Amino acid sequence: MPLTKAIKAGITIPELIKTAADDDDYLILFTPTGDPYKITKTNFLSGLSGVGNGGGGSGDTYFNDVVLLLPFDGNINDIKGHSVTATGTPTIDTTQYKNGTGSLNLDGDSYLSIANTTDFELGNGDFTIECWVYPTFSAQVRNIAVHRNNYASDQSWSLNTYHPQDIGKISFFANNANEISLNSSFKPAMNTWSHIAICRSTNVFTFYGNGVSAGVTTSGSSIRTTSSNMYIGQAPDSPSEKWIGKIDDFRITKRCLYTENFTPPGKLPTN
Repeated sequence: MPLTKAIKAGITIPELIKTAADDDDYLILFTPTGDPYKITKTNFLSGLSGVGNGGGGSGDTYFNDVVLLLPFDGNINDIKGHSVTATGTPTIDTTQYKNGTGSLNLDGDSYLSIANTTDFELGNGDFTIECWVYPTFSAQVRNIAVHRNNYASDQSWSLNTYHPQDIGKISFFANNANEISLNSSFKPAMNTWSHIAICRSTNVFTFYGNGVSAGVTTSGSSIRTTSSNMYIGQAPDSPSEKWIGKIDDFRITKRCLYTENFTPPGKLPTN
């Protein structure tokens, strides 16, 4: 049914005609109760594709920009083909997971490492690092994922619960000695699944907890390269701060997927 003033009073039909939409252009849609709302082209397509706001589609519009995808459905394999090594006794939990058929279960003595590759170099480009977490601890410093051997000398980035004012809230650090720091206001609840995402759009870094912006910082610095492997659930220079709990659908995309609050994704597409 075409959109007209007679159907939805107060909505003016623009006369401007474009043959292509920019990522930040808006679409006007309506809720089932008839209330109008706007959504960016990027998030609209994300909802259709299964990336970002929806998860209902069969493919990922930006799959070519994905450099790491760990769904933890039956194994620890990376869909993008990078080598993943288990240390300790990490397991796949098929009873408590967010999406798919399983999640990574870590007991505080186990972790994963992914061999370093230039695929993981973020530089000064846009990116999104995201996953679901299910902590079984409270108010402790624990590492979710890092790309470093030592934070002071060869850190690319770190995602953990080391918040200087409130241990347990999520923080993102990048470059040596935490040159770039984003201490969010989001603390994932114990024994509950929470979606976390850190995005860079040009010089703006935004953290989202369960799809809601919970911290912003700006920096024009490039994310440094490192010779270190990437680690899920631990940092080599902080062996006592391994993750305790579960992680699901860990993904790194070299694109800023979220520029406003969003509905966390369902099962991530693998193509």
